[in-house]
Amino acid sequence: AVACDKASFDFIKEAAAYPGSEIDRKRKGRGDEKINVIYPDIDMERYWEVCEQAQVGSVEYEIEKLS
Repeated sequence: AVACDKASFDFIKEAAAYPGSEIDRKRKGRGDEKINVIYPDIDMERYWEVCEQAQVGSVEYEIEKLS
């Protein structure tokens, strides 16, 4: 489940900001960390570390394109 969360986080990071959104107003775009714009107290890198240290799951994943 952690890998699925990490993949979702990475997809959000690589996505363009929705025009007119808070993220757009903060001038965040493709490749920018967007979660902390809305939730500034959350350190996502620390979150992933804690998940792995607690052995909740791995953050490693592989995306497979389906045709």
